[in-house]
Amino acid sequence: MLFRLFFIAALLLPWPAMAQADAPALHRGINLSSWLANAPRQPLDERDFRQIRQAGFDHVRLPVNPEFFGFKLTEGMDGLEKIDFVSVDNAIDLALKNKLAVVLDLHPSGAFMETLENNGWAEQKFTDLWIYLAKHYDEKSYPPDKLVFGLLNEPQYYHAENHYAALTEKLVAAIRQISPERTVIIGAPRGSSIDDLLSIKPLDHANIIYDFHFYEPYITTHQGTNRGFEKKMVRYFHDVPYPS
Repeated sequence: MLFRLFFIAALLLPWPAMAQADAPALHRGINLSSWLANAPRQPLDERDFRQIRQAGFDHVRLPVNPEFFGFKLTEGMDGLEKIDFVSVDNAIDLALKNKLAVVLDLHPSGAFMETLENNGWAEQKFTDLWIYLAKHYDEKSYPPDKLVFGLLNEPQYYHAENHYAALTEKLVAAIRQISPERTVIIGAPRGSSIDDLLSIKPLDHANIIYDFHFYEPYITTHQGTNRGFEKKMVRYFHDVPYPS
């Protein structure tokens, strides 16, 4: 279970910046995990998106691991040479067809994240990836209020918050050169922690959303799961209401 609070630009940005453009309305969304990121799952189809809309949701968060679609974060290689986002485009089209806005969330592996954090060349390649995506979706004319960019899922950057802030500023500036009205979501560092959300200095751009991920109390929000370090205790913990 994932609880996320979106801080819309009006709350965190100076008023003159917010006045430049209107942010999309993201009120009630659901995360489409383990489809185009993490472990592959049974593909979703139009019936699934129709049911999501009928359940009262207005947007979906679409985690995408760019490594699954041909992007390579390797020094000395053209990481965009074999990139193919057709499957991602089809997923976005299904959502939009069913009147659901989409948060395109880049959700790479842990190794990818570590390489990105510790190498300047990787930062440039990651910036090139976002430039590619901004151009790609600008050419497809997806409305800014229907497709939102999530820069990076749960960035780490422990004790390197200033480094992360510089990266996000670079990424947003690159995207804004191509898609000036597209909303961008910036996750707090240290795994999108609420504490680091409070330490972020807002960028002077319109249509920026800051988010954090909240799992506490972990044993309750992850009850019944059977993966990783949770196996020994959380799988035996069931049917406790949250919040209680």
